Amino acid sequence: MNANHFKALVKRHPDKKILVKHRIEVLFNQAKETFKKDKTKANSLVKKARALSMKYKIRLPTTLKRRYCKHCYSFLMPSVNARIRTKDGKVIIYCLDCKKFSRIPYKWCFFHIPNKHHQLLLKCSLLIKIQLHITSQVTTSKYSQNGNIYI
Repeated sequence: MNANHFKALVKRHPDKKILVKHRIEVLFNQAKETFKKDKTKANSLVKKARALSMKYKIRLPTTLKRRYCKHCYSFLMPSVNARIRTKDGKVIIYCLDCKKFSRIPYKWCFFHIPNKHHQLLLKCSLLIKIQLHITSQVTTSKYSQNGNIYI
């Protein structure tokens, strides 16, 4: 879709945000496809998507937010120009272009437990409950014959 055609379409359309969200997703998909051939073009597509989201005041979904560097706005491809690690309840995304990183916390449980010993006990009990639930499903499943496990 041509940029001028898109602008004209957005001006006439009653619900502009739906069109812009779709366009942003298309731009990120194009960035993913063109990254292998041309990194600068992929980075410019990400900048265009960010500009659209800021212009029309649309929040980017978290899946799209984590696809680009917050510091240099370059498209991130794991193991090519980004290193992704987990440590201490955080996902650490390290950009190899600008040498900066961002930390994204993830929650193991839905509530805060102040004592580390109690946290460990809770994690162990949750893991045991999850394992028991899975094994009970596997043994009661009618499809678990022939060594194939269907949950």
